[in-house]
Amino acid sequence: MMPSVLIVESDENLCTGIMQGLSGSYATLRARTSSEALEMVRNNNGIDVLLCDLAVPYAAGSDVVQKIRSENKEIPLIVLGSHSSARQICEAMRHGASTFLLKPLNIPLLEQAIETAVKKKRASAPGTP
Repeated sequence: MMPSVLIVESDENLCTGIMQGLSGSYATLRARTSSEALEMVRNNNGIDVLLCDLAVPYAAGSDVVQKIRSENKEIPLIVLGSHSSARQICEAMRHGASTFLLKPLNIPLLEQAIETAVKKKRASAPGTP
């Protein structure tokens, strides 16, 4: 079964591009807002990686990371940003993001980050030798 990636991105074109770029290797889900993402994390234990834009509507990206981390400590979080300051990056990482990628997004680099996150998650799963 393909690993699943929840994409939290309000930009329709960017999200479509990410979903198309990942389609051969990953099952993708989409949330347009932080509250939608939180609900999906609460209801779907099959999400392997969460990809979150720091500029999600109705919440600061680091707040989204913190809320998701409070719901699920195991899901790897990859944060996307454009025009991001060092402060935003530090805040997201402090709240539990595992990786930070700048826009414009490089799909092969994103795939590498997702693959690394999936491997780490599976290696830390209970019962893994």
